[in-house]
Amino acid sequence: GRFSAPSKAVVSTQSTGFGAIQLAVSVTTEALRIGIIKAEGLIPVDMSGTLEPYCRILVHIGSELVHKKKTCIAEAINRSPVWEEFFTLDLPAKTLLCDVSLTIEIRDHLKNSRSTSYLLMGRVILSNSAPGHGQTHWEHICSQRGKLINSQNIFKKLV
Repeated sequence: GRFSAPSKAVVSTQSTGFGAIQLAVSVTTEALRIGIIKAEGLIPVDMSGTLEPYCRILVHIGSELVHKKKTCIAEAINRSPVWEEFFTLDLPAKTLLCDVSLTIEIRDHLKNSRSTSYLLMGRVILSNSAPGHGQTHWEHICSQRGKLINSQNIFKKLV
């Protein structure tokens, strides 16, 4: 199938505001397809006020990390970066979808003279044990195996 009409998830940030990230996600027992489309309204969390955002994708089966990917750093014109990057991640044979957890972290890439690091801006968790609507959204994705689901999710503020 194709990716189309991505879902929009509201992601809390470490600042006082919220940003939104659009995702395209579908799952089968063989693979997890993820599209990181764009974000809107991100608020810089470092003192310089610049924004060099990227997303990190983590896929767990139970407590085991099975995939870790990241997007490229996007230009954040008007605090609204566009990635339009797609990943197809194979799942091990006999994977139970109720054991799969998908985490998308929105990070701000920081550069300084000594090292390269990041600040975590927000996190989206989709799984059977996710907080808020992340659980409902994941259950709906799983029930529609292989189909893209549109839904809005609100996630708790990072501490």
